[in-house]
Amino acid sequence: MKKLPVSKKVYDDIMLRIHSSLVVLEHRPDEALETMEIIENYLATGITPDLQNHSEIARIVFTLLYPEIDKAIERSRRAREAAARRREAKQKCVTPIQADEELIPETPLQEESAPAILLNRRQRRELERRRRAEARHTIRSANNSKTNVKALPKSPCTTSSSRNFS
Repeated sequence: MKKLPVSKKVYDDIMLRIHSSLVVLEHRPDEALETMEIIENYLATGITPDLQNHSEIARIVFTLLYPEIDKAIERSRRAREAAARRREAKQKCVTPIQADEELIPETPLQEESAPAILLNRRQRRELERRRRAEARHTIRSANNSKTNVKALPKSPCTTSSSRNFS
């Protein structure tokens, strides 16, 4: 079968609906085949067929399915474009270092014309987690250095023994 502008799932669903509807309505099998051929030709060429040369049932079914088929074609086109953009972005993205090392991708020397490095969600979250951990470590180190400084002797004016309550 030739590459269709809709997904295989949509194509199979449409063909199954045509077949089951016309069989349930007890129409001739050749009408179901004729309708399927009209839709296959429309999907293959993109040209709306001249329905005057076809049976009334085939015209009705195609006319009812026509808007749905067009929506499916548009949806598939957008999905293919999005997939192409993701593939292109993936190829531009720098691969991460091995899992036993750092998950953050290597950053080449950035020039003004160099494209930005695109990180996937996992890499962004890992980078953010490491930044937070480093910030906590820095804060703890600063607090530890403050507590390691010898405490100055307390002023005699602030002790309770120096107060005179007479």
